[in-house]
Amino acid sequence: IGPLDLDGLPPETVNRPPALEIMVRPDCLECVPDDEGTGRIIDREFRGAFYLYRVRLGTGHEVRCLMSHVADLPVGAGVSVHLRPGHHTRIFADGRVLTPTGGCL
Repeated sequence: IGPLDLDGLPPETVNRPPALEIMVRPDCLECVPDDEGTGRIIDREFRGAFYLYRVRLGTGHEVRCLMSHVADLPVGAGVSVHLRPGHHTRIFADGRVLTPTGGCL
């Protein structure tokens, strides 16, 4: 999905990072057709004005991408997945949310 900016997180998290969990809404992710991409569409569901795609990343993790109905991508297609500009993630460590010292995520 891209690099994770750890600026503003508590120093103990950056200096000795625990296992992190990242929460991201499906509408925050964009799937771009890319035969060389690290994602593969494994399922899609038509939702009227949108398609909800389930994408398996190269790591084996799965994410969901909510895309316009005009982005008609077939199951099995290779894609690159990116965080849309202006959208944010929620970062968790040991079951608690980590918030940058400069404000909320």
